[in-house]
Amino acid sequence: AEKGLPAARFEFAECLRWGDGIVRNPTRAEILYRLAAEGGEERAIHWLAHAYAVGDGVRRDRAEAAKWQKEMDANVLLSPFVQAVLWVCLGAGLAALAGWWWVFQQGK
Repeated sequence: AEKGLPAARFEFAECLRWGDGIVRNPTRAEILYRLAAEGGEERAIHWLAHAYAVGDGVRRDRAEAAKWQKEMDANVLLSPFVQAVLWVCLGAGLAALAGWWWVFQQGK
């Protein structure tokens, strides 16, 4: 977290939020969640959107919630999971298309 790695900042923020192995510090946790989110950590972006929408550990702020929700929506296609699913689906679709093309060509 001290080296500025977004994933590490998120994990440390989780420890601070819940008091897991250290003294609970929600204020410091929110700072680290924000830094992690600004570094592109998707879990932190998701948490901030939720937290500001419902006031979970922070003051409820609809504008902040909307900002982080918009960021989350913009990054959804960049998610490694979504990329993998799209690759598999598109790959399978292209393979099926190639198969149908081959069958079509054989019938000529």
